[in-house]
Amino acid sequence: MLNNHNGMEIAHVKNVRQYLRHTMKYRDERGNEIWYRGHNSQKFALEPKMYRSIYGTKSNVAPFDYESAYKEFFDKIKMLGYDITDLNSLHIMAVARHYGLPTPILDWSVNPLSALFFAVDGYKMNNMIHPVVYLLDPCMLNRNSQYINAKTGKQFNEPISIDLNPSDPSLKLFSGSPTTLSNTFTIAALKSNHNYVHRCSRQSGVFTFHGFTNYPWLDYEENGKRLVSSIYIHPGSVKSIVSELEKLGINRETIYGTDPRDVELDSFCEKLAEKYKR
Repeated sequence: MLNNHNGMEIAHVKNVRQYLRHTMKYRDERGNEIWYRGHNSQKFALEPKMYRSIYGTKSNVAPFDYESAYKEFFDKIKMLGYDITDLNSLHIMAVARHYGLPTPILDWSVNPLSALFFAVDGYKMNNMIHPVVYLLDPCMLNRNSQYINAKTGKQFNEPISIDLNPSDPSLKLFSGSPTTLSNTFTIAALKSNHNYVHRCSRQSGVFTFHGFTNYPWLDYEENGKRLVSSIYIHPGSVKSIVSELEKLGINRETIYGTDPRDVELDSFCEKLAEKYKR
């Protein structure tokens, strides 16, 4: 269970007001942007879907043929008429992740309310399970990673923009095959300022890019501050929190959108996930 990481949990909350008070305090203490990710069970690991079946094993074979799936996904979104004119391969990867395709990225949000929605959405009362929102300091992550800003020659002290030209040296490590990443590949925080007009825009999406092996990061600290923290959502308060979010305009319609093409793309990605599973 992820909440067994010593000191990860910073608060228990029972309503949106309490939740926002803690997230705002946390952000103020850090002095930089914070990313959020909601799970409706603390037992779900903070691992990208593409690697979940091999993390913790000795396997050296990627469990999913991402390259083949990517080609079919790319052709499908073009056929459906999505505007991908200004998107590079990393943008497309982020879009694919939001439709359920296994990828080497884990999606987060810069909007704490979006993350809270995912924490409570679909939750079913269980004495052993509770919803949780994780808080990540993306600036701390990148300044302790192996990635160098090509312009400054130093490590990044902010999320890396994927809006750069794909040939930019700063993006080189992320542009290759996800199935051949080095075992020493550390995690990186990536973001885009593009308006995708896809779910990742609706959900204020950003993401961490992960390697083939499960790089230890959940217990990392810098000057006494944790890289990843969490907020416990009281199970008995889930229904009232859902109602509060609805009043704030946060619901399945605003999070996922109402584009009829999305249903087809969800189903398509589900089939790709099965087709290219190894």
